[in-house]
Amino acid sequence: MTTNVYDITQQVMTGDSRWSIYNDSWPFTVFVDDTGFDKLFSFKTHGIDYAVMFAGCSVLINDWKEWLKNGGYAGNPVRPAVYVDDRTITICLVNVATNQILMEYGQDIVIDDARFAGSGARHAEQCWVLNKCAKKAVGSAMESDPCTGGTVKFFELATLSNNLDLTTTVDILKSSFLDKGTVMYKTATKGTVLPFREAAAKDTEVQAVMDDVASGRITSSAPCGAMHKQWPNEKENELDEALKKIFL
Repeated sequence: MTTNVYDITQQVMTGDSRWSIYNDSWPFTVFVDDTGFDKLFSFKTHGIDYAVMFAGCSVLINDWKEWLKNGGYAGNPVRPAVYVDDRTITICLVNVATNQILMEYGQDIVIDDARFAGSGARHAEQCWVLNKCAKKAVGSAMESDPCTGGTVKFFELATLSNNLDLTTTVDILKSSFLDKGTVMYKTATKGTVLPFREAAAKDTEVQAVMDDVASGRITSSAPCGAMHKQWPNEKENELDEALKKIFL
């Protein structure tokens, strides 16, 4: 599912690369790692670099990445939605040069020197308190939280060093689920973790989910505590003001 960390003191954003498809009524979760569609993103406008840490609905995150990449308000005066049909995104937007958080909403853990989001947030915080290393914190969450996985992605604000893919879209993410997704059953009754296609061949409920993924009726997410919460009006206004200062 998700573990994102922003280490303010060390000026590093990190996150795992796992995306999930799940429903509380299903006896399983479907996930995929290392698709190239990252939860961290960076863009540049008016000669200034910015970094963003996302969680929540992958389709909405894709809309935001494309909008930011194409000039924000300068390219399209109508910004993307932050909440649609019970699907939300969370944002932590940072000025790279100043290391200043310009706007944030939906972080699961907020402390003076760091931010943590996702199902692995508590595990990551516990590791970070001991080691003060954002990369190690995400790796530690992978060991403790079965919903966190894949490659640790990072963006180092001081040097701009990173291992992010800024071009892969949500369409690639969807095809990756079909090609290399994994089904993890919530109980031991079915006993195993299986490739998505293999599980679908054995389980009609999994096959129905695969069909819905292929048709686009079901989309993936990077789950976090706020992912089904409507944004408060004041937070949307705060976001709009921050974006206007950046782009206009």
